[in-house]
Amino acid sequence: MPSSFGGTSVGFITNITGGVGYLAVFRLNTTGGVSTADFRIFKGAKTDGTSVGAQVGSTVTLNSASLNSAIFNSTTFYTISLNVNAVAGTSIGFTGSILDSSNSSIIGAFGTISDSTPTFGGTSVALRLGTGGNNVMTSVDNLVLTTSAVPEPSTYALLGGLGALGFVLSRRRR
Repeated sequence: MPSSFGGTSVGFITNITGGVGYLAVFRLNTTGGVSTADFRIFKGAKTDGTSVGAQVGSTVTLNSASLNSAIFNSTTFYTISLNVNAVAGTSIGFTGSILDSSNSSIIGAFGTISDSTPTFGGTSVALRLGTGGNNVMTSVDNLVLTTSAVPEPSTYALLGGLGALGFVLSRRRR
């Protein structure tokens, strides 16, 4: 992660097309016993790390008042979750959350950041980790990528047409 991100940051590059995609960055920071977390989306991030692209929307920040944990603890494992909801050629939305892995409780949930003019439609995902701007990775444990297919509108039209045909055929038999 670039040094400008500061803190401990995790970034997911998603919807990659031709080595370029969206970069979702989670940053966790504790200073003077007070923890904060923020979530940002960048459009046009390069997978080779040479560019993070332009920020989409505003940075969403959780401070100690909105976090269910007063301080991030170095002995606690955290789960960072990124949900991507893409509608081909129409929009893409990113929602993030941080969970305490020991009891699966949500420590903080970020609102959705959307882009109404998506330009990347690939399905590849990359992971970048950094602490204080260094691209140093200590460990990754239990990395899970979950995808679910969203039916195209033509699928619903086909099912509706088959239902109507079945209805007509059943009426003819009577």
